[in-house]
Parts: sequence; C-alpha cells; structure tokens
Amino acid sequence: MRGRSHGFTLAEVLIAVAILAMIGTLTFGSYSRVLEGRDDAQEIADFYHEIRQAMSRMSREISTAFLSNRMSCIDPQSRTIFETRSSTHGMRLNFVSFSNVKFIADANVSDQQELSYYVDSDPTEGVKGTALLRRAQANLDNDPDEGGDVEVLATGVQELTFRFYDMKDDRWEDSWSDQDLKYRDRGPETLPLFVEIKIKAKDPMNKEQTFITKTRIHIREPLVGNGPSVGGRCPQ
Repeated sequence: MRGRSHGFTLAEVLIAVAILAMIGTLTFGSYSRVLEGRDDAQEIADFYHEIRQAMSRMSREISTAFLSNRMSCIDPQSRTIFETRSSTHGMRLNFVSFSNVKFIADANVSDQQELSYYVDSDPTEGVKGTALLRRAQANLDNDPDEGGDVEVLATGVQELTFRFYDMKDDRWEDSWSDQDLKYRDRGPETLPLFVEIKIKAKDPMNKEQTFITKTRIHIREPLVGNGPSVGGRCPQ
C-alpha cells in the first residue's frame, strides 16, 4: 500500500499569504513613518538654521553701521542714514555699513554699502507667504533707502521689529532716526549703543516662534572727513 503524500491545502496557503501581507503592510507603514519623521526633523532643523544664519548676518552688518557728517566733494551723492520706518509687517531698518565684501579684485567698490531689512511678500517664484528680505547696494548715493538688489534671508517670517538702547537716557527706544533732532548732532550718542532684533516666524508645524538677539554698534559717533559738513558747499 503506497504512503500518502502530504502538502498544504489551499486554505493554509491563503492564510499564510494573508499573514505575510499583513506583516509587510505593518513593516512598510512603520518605515514610512520613520521617513516622514526624518523629513519633518530635517525641515525643522533647516528652519532654525535659516533663522540663525539670518540673525547672525543682520547682527554682524548692523554692528558695523556708521554715519558721516561730511560729504565727498568728488562724489557729493553719498548720504548716510540710520533710520527705522513702520511697515505692514513690523519695521524696516535702513542704514549704511562697513560690511561690503569684494569678490572681484580691483572692483570699483569699497567696504561701504547701503542696507535695508524688512518683511514683505516672498519674491521667489511659486512661493506664497512672507519672508525676511535684505536690500543691498554697494555704492552709496543720495537715496540710501532705495535701489540695489533684494535677496531672501529667511522664509516664513511674519514680523520684524527693532529696539534701540539710548545710553544717554539709559532706556530702550522703539524707533530711531539720525535725522530726529533728539539724536542728531549728539556726538557719540548719534547712534544707539545696542540694537535688539526681534523676529516672529511660523515653523514647519505652523507654530509661531519668536527669536530675539542683540548686537552692539561699534562706531557711534559720525565720521569726520575732509569735505564740508552736510549742507555745506564744496570749493569751486
């Protein structure tokens, strides 16, 4: 009498396939969640890195801000400025600074430049929302708050505000202008000692975050050149 061969029934095969499919689904789901978590963590890290880089750059450039109470007779259109203005998204700071870097040898530019920091609509094509913008112009002219090139420093920024420490009155001011009679012609007190930078931005999780830093201005007294004072006349 021949022995009977043993094997799997159709029902057993179907049950095994179902179990394997369930294990595969669970494994793939866990792996997908790990990848999503990694992407979210990277996006958050990129967000904080961008904000830190933006604030570091702003602090460095504001610290080298300066004013001059003399104009150049060779190039009379070289007005300096340090002032804040109200804007839709907080404040705008316009100033001149010793922060320009030459990238081309013998380029006809100095270490001076006009700068502006403000928040506005993101100019990047296809990107919605607001961003922290930086306007820069290497050559000083008679309109130090206009012209130049605009670049995005940080995306998702909702508001930018500043405060200024007035050492003479020992208090923080919410605005500053070198044309204001309160600060004009005060010698070493023409520019504030410290500037506080405050940024409000939404992180990738759509939560509002606030970032604050302070920087010190090193050249607070207006520079004196060989030309006449602003408003004076150059020799014929």
